[in-house]
Amino acid sequence: MPDDTDIGQAYLDLVADQLTHERAVRTSLEQRAMSVVTTSGALVTLLLAFANLRARGQGYVTPGAVVILLLTAVILLVTAVLAALSVNRPVAQDQIGDAELLGLTRRDWALAAYTDVLREVTLARCDLLSSARKANARRSRALRAAVRSEALAVLMTAAAVFVVLTSGG
Repeated sequence: MPDDTDIGQAYLDLVADQLTHERAVRTSLEQRAMSVVTTSGALVTLLLAFANLRARGQGYVTPGAVVILLLTAVILLVTAVLAALSVNRPVAQDQIGDAELLGLTRRDWALAAYTDVLREVTLARCDLLSSARKANARRSRALRAAVRSEALAVLMTAAAVFVVLTSGG
């Protein structure tokens, strides 16, 4: 049967692994958010270029439906970009505070069991993990909103291009 030290170390390792995972998730969310910003611009630029080719004809009047669709797409793209950028906004990162670290180092650990030390460190890492998970949940919601807005904007732009390409003129 494992002793208390082995069990404490196992808990500490588990929390450390989870904290490492949450940090990797944060990085992944931030990278995906930046790709939303990039693809939003690229996709709409491409679709508008097709519409522009068609609209260059003499006497072409842009249908009202196209204007509405494109204005909606612009609003959705701005929403997507803002939501994606919010994923990467600088925020204060939770960490073990200086006072808490000093308190831990000044404590008389000579009289404490090693399992007590493991418990204190594990609890401190649990606080960090909880904070990281909350921040990642916020980032994930913002990224989902950005992707939804981007998808709707692309659909609106595609519908506008369709109307332009299929209208007489």
